[in-house]
Amino acid sequence: MLQSPHLNTTAVLVAALLRFVIGFVWWSPPLFGAGAYQSGELKPRMKWAVLASAVTTLLIAWVLAHAVAYADARGAFPGAMVGFFNWLGFIATVTLMIEFSQRDPVRGWLVQNGYQLLSMLAMGAVLGAWR
Repeated sequence: MLQSPHLNTTAVLVAALLRFVIGFVWWSPPLFGAGAYQSGELKPRMKWAVLASAVTTLLIAWVLAHAVAYADARGAFPGAMVGFFNWLGFIATVTLMIEFSQRDPVRGWLVQNGYQLLSMLAMGAVLGAWR
């Protein structure tokens, strides 16, 4: 992992792990993952989906750690706000464009972005608290 003098590697790893856990719970069958599990489409690609999720989660945590450091966000709430604004400016806007090509765009956007927002807030809080 590229190291920078203002990044805490442990905080980045904890934030990434937290996002991974939130995703595991969010996309579980009792919450919002039932459709994917029932369709059988995800099962053959599950190992690749988990690997891609792990890699992208580490990358997101690392980039968010830079944003928290550049914002000089010290504490859980300021860190969460950095996570919120990164979600709003980058994730929410891009996924809104993508979702409107789907069958149920509003529901899909709300479900996908509920996870994205919650995980970005949690990661930002961890990264900010660790500064």
